[in-house]
Amino acid sequence: TAARISIGFAVLFGFPLSFTALRDATLSAIGLAAERNRNFIPATVAWLVVVTLLGATFDDLGLVNSLCGAVFGALIMFIFPGLLMYLQVAGWAPDGKAEAFRRERDSSIVALGGGFVLLLFGTTVVLVKEFAPDLLRREA
Repeated sequence: TAARISIGFAVLFGFPLSFTALRDATLSAIGLAAERNRNFIPATVAWLVVVTLLGATFDDLGLVNSLCGAVFGALIMFIFPGLLMYLQVAGWAPDGKAEAFRRERDSSIVALGGGFVLLLFGTTVVLVKEFAPDLLRREA
């Protein structure tokens, strides 16, 4: 029960931080000023409705948490760094350094490929464990 109370406190105090970041990022992404009530209130209400509906729909948050871990783990560890490195070195090489930049570009492509493979396998394992766990059992 101490763990449940701790999780409750984490959700209680963590949700406003996450929600504020989500709302502000949404407004920024679509080019609206968050300082104006005309934008702020509808965005807040819309996201609260979406979050509430998702919370009422899903009864197994472990599945959601596992999927988020598989997807965002691959994105943060491999895909985003590989993509940023590729964009940094692709097409930009000072004189005499083309070979070094080619190796860096190639290594970023390897990181991207590995990230997508990890994303695919991680998501597949989560979904198989949830919906077809007998596929993962080894027959003796």
